[in-house]
Amino acid sequence: MSSVDIFKICLTVAFICKNYAVNSEEYSPVVTIPDGSVRGIVNQTVSENVTYYAYRGIPYAQPPIGDLRFASPVENDAWTDVLNATSEPSQCTQISDSEVVGSEDCLYINVYTTNLNSSLPVMVYIYGGAFVSGSTNSSGTPDYLLEKDIVFVIFNYRLGVFGFLSTEDTALPGNLGIKDQILALKWVQNNIEYFGGDPDKVTIFGESAGAASVSYILTNSNTSDLYQNAIMQSGTVLCLWTLARNASVKAFKLGTSLGIITDNSTYLVEQLREVDYKELKSAENTLTTLIEAAGGIVAGLPFAVVIEPDIDGAIVTGRSYEKLLNGDYNTVPVIVGFNSFEMENITNTFLVNIIASQFEVELWRLAPYDLTSSFLYRTSAGTIVRNYFFGILPIAVQSEAIANFATVDQFDRPIRETVDLMSQHNDVYYYEFSYAGNLGSPNRTDAGVAHAEDVNYIFVTSNDEYATDEDQLTRQRIITLWTNFAKTGDPTSSDPLNVLQNITWTPNNSETNTSSAVNYLDINSTLSMGTNPKQTGWEFYLNEIYSVYGDSSYYTTY
Repeated sequence: MSSVDIFKICLTVAFICKNYAVNSEEYSPVVTIPDGSVRGIVNQTVSENVTYYAYRGIPYAQPPIGDLRFASPVENDAWTDVLNATSEPSQCTQISDSEVVGSEDCLYINVYTTNLNSSLPVMVYIYGGAFVSGSTNSSGTPDYLLEKDIVFVIFNYRLGVFGFLSTEDTALPGNLGIKDQILALKWVQNNIEYFGGDPDKVTIFGESAGAASVSYILTNSNTSDLYQNAIMQSGTVLCLWTLARNASVKAFKLGTSLGIITDNSTYLVEQLREVDYKELKSAENTLTTLIEAAGGIVAGLPFAVVIEPDIDGAIVTGRSYEKLLNGDYNTVPVIVGFNSFEMENITNTFLVNIIASQFEVELWRLAPYDLTSSFLYRTSAGTIVRNYFFGILPIAVQSEAIANFATVDQFDRPIRETVDLMSQHNDVYYYEFSYAGNLGSPNRTDAGVAHAEDVNYIFVTSNDEYATDEDQLTRQRIITLWTNFAKTGDPTSSDPLNVLQNITWTPNNSETNTSSAVNYLDINSTLSMGTNPKQTGWEFYLNEIYSVYGDSSYYTTY
């Protein structure tokens, strides 16, 4: 036998051995939970090559189809065979590149763990996407969290009309997407120990609509046993965009667009259940565009959270402002913050120009929607807002000013108000994320950190290929802060990698005076403590708008 033949044989044996090893290690250990047994896959983290087990696509609710469309989620039935939880589940129905994608059968949960025989802290992430988009894999993978000995959980929840349509009565009270989230958190309580997680050490966190969801869950007293800490990145219950007003009007308009002519909400819901899901989603998309083009976006996202009638099963009732003011919520430690220029990416698109032109002739729309029911006061306040942000030039030609207005009005101001109110009852760690790195946006053209850039520092994403050493340092800082918080309730309790610069993140609480100075951590190329971020815009709205024109009894979010 020649040396060439021997070499070929060795290569063949090596190939067989390699493939045998890959195949034998392809599946994770089978985990048995109350519903049945599940099999996941084995993988390694991208940075430290830590082995972890990923169980993707475990059902936590029955498919919300047929009679369960527009119904509260129902716990999943048990199964008998081993469930292959080895791939991403279908995303919930949404629009992508002008096409309807996903499925109504989408209520699945993913669990990632490095140790099945431990009792590790658990972080449950609720993705953002304006309540109309997002999925279990839309944010990236949780490698960096797993390297900190965290069990990570993410799940799908219903979006758009499927999750947030409401007739504002018993026919369809609304908030089905939030109810999905709460059922998923109950699933975590009942099952996470089988994956090496501690059900008594759960942190819920989210970004944008996910952060707002976390905030609404906090205001529901029946969820107090489902988590111990919460993180809200760029969204709270006081952000005006989170609450849909006049939801029943939109529901009937949706029906009319589909040929369902009625003034009976029960009949409307029954007929909408019969509509093909793609046709229904397309009709929602068309209606949303019409609402936004008419300037209705200032009244909240068209399909979002609603205030439900106070009936059995309702999860959002009463006014969020009063709940925060009175401590009528789950007063767990929280991290709350925003990016330095949230709406930086607003551009002079055709739709934005239409909306801006609408604001020129209807100045009352520029006043915060929750300000007052008085048209005269709203017009006066809107005039002042117009002059403050836009001066004498046409609004439509000032893209940066539009972005600044939207940032202050929809994010900076209400998040600051949330901190002020909550800090009277619990520890509130407040931050501004101002590090403008390649991980956030590799093709940056403007200063400031836009909405959702922070997510790329928590998860592995396609932007990782552009990451600089400074980006990776910032990532390690955020990961350390967030996971410390999940473990101890104190984000600067530990610093094994020496990335936190000996900083102590001082919380706001009942012992601090937020009326004069609000503590916050500036997360930039360095970490630094400061007070009163975005103070100028805050004082403008406080002193010139709300104090002069505000009606504290008005019915909306506040």
